[in-house]
Formats: sequence, C-alpha cells, structure tokens
Amino acid sequence: MAGRVAIVTGASRGIGRSIAEAFAAEGAAVAVAARTLGRGDDSLPGSLEETVEAIIAAGGRAIPVVCDVTNDDDLIRLVEIANSELGVIDTLVNNAAATVPGRPGKRPQMPQSDGPARIPTVLDLPLKAVRMQFEVNLFAPWRLMQLIAPQMCAAGRGWIINIGSEAARMPGFTGAYGSSKLSLEHLTASVAAAVGELGLAVNALLPSLPVPTPGLEWVGGGSDREQTPEDFAEAAVLLALADPGVTNGRVRHSADVLQPELGERGWLGG
Repeated sequence: MAGRVAIVTGASRGIGRSIAEAFAAEGAAVAVAARTLGRGDDSLPGSLEETVEAIIAAGGRAIPVVCDVTNDDDLIRLVEIANSELGVIDTLVNNAAATVPGRPGKRPQMPQSDGPARIPTVLDLPLKAVRMQFEVNLFAPWRLMQLIAPQMCAAGRGWIINIGSEAARMPGFTGAYGSSKLSLEHLTASVAAAVGELGLAVNALLPSLPVPTPGLEWVGGGSDREQTPEDFAEAAVLLALADPGVTNGRVRHSADVLQPELGERGWLGG
C-alpha cells in the first residue's frame, strides 16, 4: 500500500485501530478518525492519540482527526484535512459504529417491573437511540462515500471497505444495529454498481468469528471461538489490495478473504 492515502473511522480502539496500524505497516498514510483525541476517565480503553503514537513508533505515517461522524461539517472537515495533509484519498474504511445506548463501561439495561433489568429490545428501545445507530452505521458511511468517491473516480482507482456485522442476520436485542448493518450491505452494493466501471472496488467486510474488542465486551458479546483484531485487519489489507475488476460489490467474510482456498464459509461463530 505504499503511496496510498487512507481514512479509517472509529480508529481509537479495536478493529479500527488494528486496520489503521495494518495499513500504515503496509506503507499507507492514514488519517485516523474518532470522536475524541484522548481518553476520558469513564471511556473504553484506547484513544485516537494512542493509535497515532503506535503507528508513528512503528515507523508509519498517520494523522489524528477528531470527527463526530453524525456531524456533516465534521465529515467534510475530515476529508479536507486528509486531502491537505496526506493527498488524494484512495482508500476508505467505514468502521465507526454504534451498537446500543449507554455510557462506556456500563452495559445498558432497562428496568423491568416483573424481573431483573434487561437489555432493551426493538419494542422498547427509544427511537432516538435507533436513529443514532442509523446515523453512525449507515448515514455516515453514505455521506463519506459521497464526499470521497468523486476524487477516487477522477483518479481512476479507489477501495472502499464498509465494516459489516453478522448481526444483520441475527434478530434479537441487536434489532436496530442489525437493521442498520443490513442496510449498509445494500448501500455497499448500490455504490459498487454506480462506480464499478470507473476502477473502484466497494465491498463490505464482516468478521467470520467474533472479534474481542472493548466495545464487544461492553455489550456482553463474544464466544468461545474468536478471531483477533489483527487477523481481521489482515483481511482488510487483502481486500484493499484486491483487483476492482474481480472484487467489487461483494459482502465478504474475513475467513473467506484470508483463506480463499477453503471456499466461501461465511460466518463461523456458531
């Protein structure tokens, strides 16, 4: 990825940080984005500041951009800063995501008169929280692709990776999150159809196994079978290096990207 310029959102921890570090290790200059630069006392482990420090310490190039992806002015500013300081953007990873409402470090629950507290379902999740998840998980990637795709098309090359989730096919308390991620898959295919003949590759990448991250731990997820954030980031690198003429508009699971010789296995988490 030498000479490439990438934006990775939600890069302060977990999957986003691992992808940013992997891209930088492959030679890309990376603009890493998150809502805050540092880490507050009540926040999850990791920060944008720490991601950039780790990349620079390893000999890579990265700049931090504080960005609330639900704010259009922030998204415009993110693209402008990346262009000004790094150059033409040819790689975009839409990773920032919102799952369920609540403060970091405290699993969100709703009181229940006839039993213990529980995770809110689609029937009682506040509509404000539903809208927030769609703003982060769907509308922010949509807007960033609108902002960045034109310069990719003009350059005749570009790679966009939208980070999906198997929650799109798992109904339950993830109703709003899963719905937004399923919509993101359709959006991915739609954008791919619009720009595929112009030399761009637009794909969705999903974990084949749960990835242990601070965010997943916060919502009480995980399983006995997992893959590391570094493995998932390796799949993102391979997808960012794929021939757009071969890989465009697809929903790919990480294990299938890492081990194509085994065929399309999809979700392996049980």
